[in-house]
Amino acid sequence: MNPMNPYVEAARPKTLFNALAPVIVGTAVGVFGTIQAYAPITFSEQFPFAMALESWIFLFGCALVIALAATIAVNYANDLFDGLAGNDGEARTGPRRAVAAGLLTPRQMAIAFGIALAVFIGTGLMVLWITQAWVLLPVGIGCAVLLYCYSGGPYPLASHGLGEVAVFLTFGMAATVGTAYLIGSPAIIAVPYAIGIGSFSCAVLEANNIRDIPEDSLTNKRTLAVRLGDTDARQLYRSLMLVPYLVTVLACFHVGAIMGTHGMTWMGVLPALSLVSFPLAISAIRKVLSGASGADLVALIPVTGMVMTLWALGIAAGLGIPAGVLASQLSP
Repeated sequence: MNPMNPYVEAARPKTLFNALAPVIVGTAVGVFGTIQAYAPITFSEQFPFAMALESWIFLFGCALVIALAATIAVNYANDLFDGLAGNDGEARTGPRRAVAAGLLTPRQMAIAFGIALAVFIGTGLMVLWITQAWVLLPVGIGCAVLLYCYSGGPYPLASHGLGEVAVFLTFGMAATVGTAYLIGSPAIIAVPYAIGIGSFSCAVLEANNIRDIPEDSLTNKRTLAVRLGDTDARQLYRSLMLVPYLVTVLACFHVGAIMGTHGMTWMGVLPALSLVSFPLAISAIRKVLSGASGADLVALIPVTGMVMTLWALGIAAGLGIPAGVLASQLSP
């Protein structure tokens, strides 16, 4: 018997990397973008760094709560709606689903989904009210709609090959760019980094969907993996895992160009710290391309999430160290 609380189990803890990584990268991009924008002037006169640091920590915490709530909400919704649709049968090889396994009733899961969604919306509105960044309100509304429509509504996105699009937009673009914008950086700066995070998030989903191809084909759940077929879906996983390392190269040029104006072009090498995740990424790719299935693919889901987190930490260090150097030089 699995002793895990059914609500915790249904939240799919191993997928919560999707929430942590974009907030880490978005915060780092936001801090670096804000500090380099103020570099021509002194912090003592125009930029209260100590106060900014406190607000950055607060916004990081709020963004993390929002991202975690979004991840848990979509996992609850997936458990609920797939359970109601009968998509989680006895042939399922992945982690058991609470509704399908009878651990929770559909009503209980619906309430849990509603609470997670309420935390997402409530925290988001609080942050927008505090920061007056109301331009992000349509983004938040769009994310809330996608969280529901991912597996619910009259046209479930995940069942029609659009799950990766929803994940890319929500946990890649919105989470990363939104966090950077809240911190104070121009949104455009965060877009390449968001593409990297979005690709990793989709890779996590793809590993899950490749595993479920046999069952999803039987229940007529037309995920992108089902539509592509086993071989092409595995090739897609490889591509998604490699895209972020192209972003690493762009990050090196980005940091090098900014720091070059202060005589520290060599700092452009620092985002390459994200390459610490590359060996693990290659190992995961090889296992997927070698035909891993069932339990082996289940094990690759947290591994893919770990690669994403290591990459995010490397990028954060590659941006955070130069930002700290600039701040130390410009503050009195």
